[in-house]
Amino acid sequence: KSAFSIRLIRYIIGSALTVSTVFEGRANKWLAHRGIDRQFIEHSPVLGFVERANVSGWKHPITNAWAILVTDADGEYRAVKLHRENPPPGSPKSLWLPFGTQPTEKPRYGFATLWPPPEWTWLAESDWLYLCPGELKAAACLSAGRAATSITTGESFRWTPGQVARLAGRNVCIVFDDDPAGHKFRDNTVAALVSNVAAFKTITLERALDP
Repeated sequence: KSAFSIRLIRYIIGSALTVSTVFEGRANKWLAHRGIDRQFIEHSPVLGFVERANVSGWKHPITNAWAILVTDADGEYRAVKLHRENPPPGSPKSLWLPFGTQPTEKPRYGFATLWPPPEWTWLAESDWLYLCPGELKAAACLSAGRAATSITTGESFRWTPGQVARLAGRNVCIVFDDDPAGHKFRDNTVAALVSNVAAFKTITLERALDP
């Protein structure tokens, strides 16, 4: 099982989350699809994969989901984000479970932050920090041995002075998707950070004709 502690999640949110299987069969498919090394995720303290989880008060079953343990700038655990692969039409892609609330409570919005925290020693000491538009892209970069962080609330992320300050003085490489939303993310991020970072570059993966 992953070093990511499902027991920790259960402890914090009580019996709301029931995980039936971890790392069986289909997990390998999604690891390969996302370019995430199995050994990386098995030793990750903040990322795991569950094939099926039942959440009290949630009408949609959670299947083939990445469990992302989200922290704030101080490293305090704030929420679990369940990012679902191929959710049914009309069903949310992600389910947020903020700590200190029950899953049936509202609001249950995303917690805007950087994941994993760029202040963590194993990231802060790297020459270049790859800034990705999602946690799973960051995990793929980390799997490849690159220091990486990501935004947790999508490409429409709005940079605040506090968020910008967390990257001040760093060498930052923006990894953006080659589509309109990705271009907007790139442009907004460059505008927010360019006067605060030590060095800047942007890269993208070209759109594949056959995904």
